[in-house]
Amino acid sequence: MCHRPICKDCGVSSPAGIFCSDACAQKMQSHVNRVKQIDRERPIVKQKRIPTIIKLIILLAVLWLIAQMFGINIVERIRELVGSFKR
Repeated sequence: MCHRPICKDCGVSSPAGIFCSDACAQKMQSHVNRVKQIDRERPIVKQKRIPTIIKLIILLAVLWLIAQMFGINIVERIRELVGSFKR
């Protein structure tokens, strides 16, 4: 935790590594447990938002490809649409 060099003979071994003291090892274990708890509490972010963004990007790409197939210039159409709102 403190990043001080320590030898294997003097160090306190724990599942998370070798530490200078039991207190330091306990702090690290506490940190590891908290990270695991946060990961369990936030699965929605990992499972729902990212796929939704990916789906949106894929949808836009497919729409752009369809427009290209029919010879529709998307940029010009958007300019025309925006221009019609300014009038």
